Amino acid sequence: MIYLLTLTKEDSEKEMLSKAYKNIAAKISDDYWDMKFVRSIAEGREFLANEPLLDFLCVDVTLPGSVEFLSVIRKKYEKAGLLLMVDISIPPTAYLKPGIRPDAIIVKPLKEDNTDETLEEFFGTYFSE
Repeated sequence: MIYLLTLTKEDSEKEMLSKAYKNIAAKISDDYWDMKFVRSIAEGREFLANEPLLDFLCVDVTLPGSVEFLSVIRKKYEKAGLLLMVDISIPPTAYLKPGIRPDAIIVKPLKEDNTDETLEEFFGTYFSE
């Protein structure tokens, strides 16, 4: 089983990512993907309080407090693949840090073609290892 946590408050992003995850899972993995979506840092903290297994994290760093949240959870889930959703309002120096170490970045606003391509490469790298 593959465990994936995504933090995004936008319904349109959730729908796009969920669809992409399902398509990629069908292409590259025989495992069941347990996909959890949370809409806020508080909801993310609540979910992580039970110390669930996580193979992948996808976090929208445009949400207030998300970089600090990442710094904390990245210590516990240092081996999990990390995908960040970013935009031009946040300088890359805020999230390109040794304590965060993202594996891939998607630039907002999300566009289906670019998002699908990045996600396929991101997940493909892990499943080919």
